[in-house]
Amino acid sequence: MATLTASGLVLILAATTQIVFTLALILFAGRTRLGAIRRGEVHIRDIAVSGEGWPPAVRAVGNAMNNQFETPTLFYALVAFLVLLGDPGWIAALIAWGYVGARIGHAVVYIRGNHVPTRFRWFFAGFLFLAALAVLTFGIILLRLVS
Repeated sequence: MATLTASGLVLILAATTQIVFTLALILFAGRTRLGAIRRGEVHIRDIAVSGEGWPPAVRAVGNAMNNQFETPTLFYALVAFLVLLGDPGWIAALIAWGYVGARIGHAVVYIRGNHVPTRFRWFFAGFLFLAALAVLTFGIILLRLVS
């Protein structure tokens, strides 16, 4: 196993936190969906082909879960690239934690009332953290190529 710097470990911890959060959302979505079926709020035939049959609150939880398979995939790739490049530095680790925090904030707003302007602010904050991490990674690669 390669020796990682402290900032590299913190960066990996941020990515692992995002993964654990996604797993928790998957469990929560399953529990929410099963509860709606048991309470008779939805019938299996209404959701067998499309998620449109779920009640809005249940659909919001499912959407929050599904969102964890969109921009986070780019985040995981950037974390892997940074770790492979060597010492990612504390700036990368802090940006990664900002991204994870924004993703959690986005999901919480989605699940607890879905106020779209607030949800968008969380999404956009996550986007900015992700873009910053991408620019940082790109810069590190370019610097390595020219030196």
